Amino acid sequence: MKKWQLIICLLNVLVLFTEPNSATAVDSSDMLFIDTVVYKYNLHFYCSDWADSLAYYKSFDEEYIPARFVCYLPGRDSIVMDSVGVRYKGNSSYADVGSSTKKSFKFNFQKYVDGRKFFGVEKLNLNNNDKDPTLMREKISYDILRKYMPASRVAYADLYVDSTRIGVYTQVENIDKKFLKRHYKNEDCNLYKAADQGATLEYYSVNQSDYGAYYELKTNEDENNWADFILFLYKLNNTPDDSFGIVMGKRLNLDLCIRYLAFNAVFSNFDSYTGSGRNFYMYDDSGSGLFTLIPWDLNLSFGAYSSNSWDVNAVDIVNYSNLANHPLMQKIFANDSLLQIYFKYIKEFINNEASADSLAAMIEHNRAVIDSAASTDSNLLYTYNNFIKNTDSLVIISVSGKRTGIPGLKSFCHTRDSVILVQLANYSPVSYNAKLKNVGGCQLKCGGFTGNKLKMTYNVTGNSDYVKIGIYDCSGRLAKVFDEGAKNAGTYTNIWNAGNASAGYYMVKASIGGKTAISTIVLTK
Repeated sequence: MKKWQLIICLLNVLVLFTEPNSATAVDSSDMLFIDTVVYKYNLHFYCSDWADSLAYYKSFDEEYIPARFVCYLPGRDSIVMDSVGVRYKGNSSYADVGSSTKKSFKFNFQKYVDGRKFFGVEKLNLNNNDKDPTLMREKISYDILRKYMPASRVAYADLYVDSTRIGVYTQVENIDKKFLKRHYKNEDCNLYKAADQGATLEYYSVNQSDYGAYYELKTNEDENNWADFILFLYKLNNTPDDSFGIVMGKRLNLDLCIRYLAFNAVFSNFDSYTGSGRNFYMYDDSGSGLFTLIPWDLNLSFGAYSSNSWDVNAVDIVNYSNLANHPLMQKIFANDSLLQIYFKYIKEFINNEASADSLAAMIEHNRAVIDSAASTDSNLLYTYNNFIKNTDSLVIISVSGKRTGIPGLKSFCHTRDSVILVQLANYSPVSYNAKLKNVGGCQLKCGGFTGNKLKMTYNVTGNSDYVKIGIYDCSGRLAKVFDEGAKNAGTYTNIWNAGNASAGYYMVKASIGGKTAISTIVLTK
């Protein structure tokens, strides 16, 4: 079945599912992110000087202008929407392309018509792949990250204005309440975006005004209450290193943060929290009680971001030059247990998505989808020859009049993987044994894992002391409980079979006769 025939068949199925809150309803937004399709859109603006108007309104708080929007579906009537909001988007991706018509766009389908959606989405982003001759960096990066954490869906699109072709774009799912509803139990909590000048997650004061230059509140703007976020930043910055995992694991999804930092390290995605401090969201998810990090804007991955003067091939995976004012990285890297998880994810990326075979397969898949569209795109920011060459090797392009080297996808990963493996070998091994903390004479000892089994030994000093042992993951969720009941004085042993548990950081908390002992442990698989 051809790809457009597949879309048409699915469209016919979707009409059967019209109850928006039904547990069995089809998510129609999936139709916009089929990765074997190049979607085709045409815009008709209600003014002839549309490009000048878009440029003018971008400087005024990025305001939209209306246009007729057409989505072409071969073999079926096209979808036509009048008065769709359209604006230019981006910063460097806007400035770098100069007078080219190939700017990045954002569509707002309910800007002028309340409640209207396009396949279930309110907004849609078309990114112009600035500084990426391959047109694949953002698509491949999101495809990788979605295996590890909630991240935007992506596809390719071909854009026209009044039947004049603008060219090939990467189509990216917006981070908004639709996204939040797909991934979290409650989509109505506060969502913060790192502002253009960068955000480091440093704590400044209790005053909300001290954070407005670094973050944008994207939901609940009328209430505009940042108190929980500011308290979170205080704890992030002031929790001691040795208890950081235990304390912050109850308020921050540490595992997802570590996965994100590992991705940034392996793929040198430095226009991010790791480097520039841009292009990430923090969501205060009341369903889990945790803040969670959401990645954004990945077009400069695979070493294409060099504004911080780091050597994208050789930069150390731990000793970043900006570590002192990036507390999330600083705290994670200072905690042996969390650092071990970070190393584990780095190895996982190198052995899988960043490996030669895996990367080659992703490149060939995406090239097959967009090659025809790219080869006929007269507005390519870079040449079709560079589109072909940059998948393998470095190319030199001109950005704002300056010659800039963009690493090849394959050559970059080969070099970066080799460098990181040497760095990992040079780091002192992190102990798999738990750090022991005894409180009030309560004694708990956890050895390292033998296979998937953890041996826990505890001492009871009184008679009929009640014993309960809980094992929690890095998000603070209870993974296993041992309710031992009343025990007389003596030494006892329990075995946790973690065969079905996910790899990562765990806290073992024992309550013995009203006293508490806490131990931390790392499970690797």
